[in-house]
Amino acid sequence: MDNTSETPTGLPPAPPTPAQKSSSSLQGDKRMYPLLSIPYNEHPNRLLAIPIVAYLVRIILVIPQFFMIIFAGLGFLILFIIVPFAILFTGRYPDFAYNFILAYQKMYTKLYIYIFGLTDKYPGFSFDESKLFQLEYTKPATSSRLLAFPILGFIIRFVLLIPFFFWVSVLEGGAFVAVVCSWFIVLFTGRYPESLYEFVRDFLRVTNSNVIYFAYLSDTYPSFRISMNHKPIKIILLIIGIIYAIFNFFSSGSQDLNNAKHPDNFSNQQPLPGY
Repeated sequence: MDNTSETPTGLPPAPPTPAQKSSSSLQGDKRMYPLLSIPYNEHPNRLLAIPIVAYLVRIILVIPQFFMIIFAGLGFLILFIIVPFAILFTGRYPDFAYNFILAYQKMYTKLYIYIFGLTDKYPGFSFDESKLFQLEYTKPATSSRLLAFPILGFIIRFVLLIPFFFWVSVLEGGAFVAVVCSWFIVLFTGRYPESLYEFVRDFLRVTNSNVIYFAYLSDTYPSFRISMNHKPIKIILLIIGIIYAIFNFFSSGSQDLNNAKHPDNFSNQQPLPGY
């Protein structure tokens, strides 16, 4: 039987690009979730990479999507309260909750790959990937009743996730620097560096895995692993991220201590923007 996928005799198969290698290495580990594949943007738009200006333009363009995220977030909050009781009595994660939360994560991811410049295609208003990326996570056949027990399960997951929260903060700091650097590099070279692209993509994957575990969708602790292609650059970004996370930790601790000493400050606090 002929195999049409084989290359002609004598011609070796084309070597994978670094982005393909990174995507393959991340998707090959079944312990990692979710599967997140974002096609490498070979020719990013330079006008959409003008430092600060283009970023503000992207933010303005996706304001309608932010409203969608807010309304979807209300649904997420309701399910976050309901799901533990459903798991407690049935031992299974409800299909309707799984479908909604996965759609919510796709909406969230689609928004931020546009804001971070991993794609120049407008995210639109659908709840799917719109062929901009692939995000998949298989719903577990059964769920732990202990890890979903109302209030107790939340406390257990929260405590277990404390080291992972710090890791997400580290990647957030590194991803911020990667995005800022990418503006200038894309503007002057017309290419988004694969090292920065991979780092931002991995930050989004880790953020998604954090949500999946916290929302009771998985009882398997999320993986800390990220792609280490272009190792020197990734190490620099991680060091910057560690400094950012430590500074965040101590600055928030100092603010909490100050608020405890001066209770009137609580009434003047404004909510901080976040991912």
